[in-house]
Amino acid sequence: MVVDGPIDRLGLANNLFAVGQYPLALEMYQQASTEILPAHQAFWVEYQTANCIRRLGRPGEASLRYRKLASKPEAGWLSRQAQWWCETLEKIRVLESTLADNSIDRHRATVEESEAGTPPHENSSPPAEPIHPPEKESQHDANAQ
Repeated sequence: MVVDGPIDRLGLANNLFAVGQYPLALEMYQQASTEILPAHQAFWVEYQTANCIRRLGRPGEASLRYRKLASKPEAGWLSRQAQWWCETLEKIRVLESTLADNSIDRHRATVEESEAGTPPHENSSPPAEPIHPPEKESQHDANAQ
C-alpha cells in the first residue's frame, strides 16, 4: 500500500496533469467528488477534465465539455477560457477537414490521370510568361554597368 489514509484526488490529479500523465489525471479528476467541492474547484475539475480529454486526442468530446463550462458565466475566467477552447477546436476541425479534402482531391486527380494513361500535368496549361523576359533583364544589366 502506497498511501495510508484519505487521498487528495484533486491535488494528485493536478500534479499528474502537470507531468503529462493525462490518463491518470483524468481518472483522478473523474473520481473527485465535485458535489462536495467549493464551486471554484468544481469548475476547475470540469475544465481540467476537458483539458485531459483534449490532450488524449479526443477533441470532439473535449469540445462538448468545454461548451458546457462556457455556458456557466459564474465560472468566471474558466468559462471564458473554455469558450476560447471551443472556438479554437472548431477552427482546428475545419482546417483539418479542408486539408483532408484537398489531399483527397489531389490524390484522386493523380490516380485518374494515371488510370487514363496521361502523364501528370500534361493536361495543365503551359507555364505563364515571366513578367520580365530574360533578354530584357540582360539588357538592363548591360545598361546598368
